[in-house]
Amino acid sequence: MLVVLFILLIIVGAACFC
Repeated sequence: MLVVLFILLIIVGAACFC
């Protein structure tokens, strides 16, 4: 579960960066 949240955070971070 924690891994899923971490991956989601990376995706959101990448989206904000782009």
